[in-house]
Amino acid sequence: MTKKELTKINFKSAIPIAVIALVIMLLVGIWVLYNIQKVKGNLSALPPELAEQYASFIEGTNAVSLLVESPLIYAVVVLILSLIIILIYNLVAKKFPIGWELK
Repeated sequence: MTKKELTKINFKSAIPIAVIALVIMLLVGIWVLYNIQKVKGNLSALPPELAEQYASFIEGTNAVSLLVESPLIYAVVVLILSLIIILIYNLVAKKFPIGWELK
């Protein structure tokens, strides 16, 4: 049996996580934009207080914000958090590595 230990995670590992976050937020932005367009014409079918909230949300939202700004900001935040998590793990793993045995 050989014992393997994970004592260090490469910082490049955070990049795929950030790319996945970017794609997910881009899909969410497309979905929200589609629903805004769908709801725009049907505000009269909603209760008045809800229609006012939707109308104010629709006025304050644009495609650039949903499809560019939000996904990029979210991806950068996820990248920074991933790097911090990897840094903390690498510091802790020097003393207490995660190990497993292979047969």
